Amino acid sequence: MAIDCPHCRKRVGWWHVKRSFKCPHCAAALTARVTGLWVATVVLWSLAELPVLAVLSSTSDTFAVAVVRAAVSLGLGVVVASVLFRVFGRISTSAQSND
Repeated sequence: MAIDCPHCRKRVGWWHVKRSFKCPHCAAALTARVTGLWVATVVLWSLAELPVLAVLSSTSDTFAVAVVRAAVSLGLGVVVASVLFRVFGRISTSAQSND
């Protein structure tokens, strides 16, 4: 419930959330504090990547391993961002309209 639009009460995906943006459902002008969330996402994503790097770097350097590593890394990033934005993300209505 942390990233629901305060105007229409519909869920806003973490990929839509910016410092200043419009609700994808009702077009209400919204704001959010996102710098800390993105910094935390990158840091935790990097830490979560270390075991993956350790396991996959011990295998041969092939294109298939690189593709698997990229897919696992992307999945980790999406999970980390989803959890952080859902738990710590807060959206508020904007004081002025962004028309």
